[in-house]
Amino acid sequence: MLETTAAGDTGFQALWRKYKNLLMYGAIGASAVVIDLGLFVVLHEVMDVNVWVSHSVSVGVAVVWSFLLNAFFNFGTTDRLWMRFVSFATVSFIGYLVGLAVIAIVTSGDIGGTPAKVISLPIVFITQYLLNSRISFRSADA
Repeated sequence: MLETTAAGDTGFQALWRKYKNLLMYGAIGASAVVIDLGLFVVLHEVMDVNVWVSHSVSVGVAVVWSFLLNAFFNFGTTDRLWMRFVSFATVSFIGYLVGLAVIAIVTSGDIGGTPAKVISLPIVFITQYLLNSRISFRSADA
């Protein structure tokens, strides 16, 4: 049987309340990865678009997708939307640089690029979540 808190929440409900934004951020991020990779494959492999153009378009679409879902459904902060988007895009670029740094460090040993990329993902996720939750999607009254 699930424990209940003083407010009557089960342990799961209390955990959900505490970590809802983090869990939603992760789910939205996963959907953005699917869009990024899917669009990249369609553009580059199917339509034979240049790799750099394909990458730029797919990442751009995924960033906009992720931003809109986080703004409207996760954090519920839709005021000053343009400024929040600029902040989000900046944080996305910082995450990109953090990922590059992790990959560079990890591949300096005997580990290849793909495992290094996988190792970088949780570090980038945590970095971007902390920055976005405190900057890009901070409520105006906070």
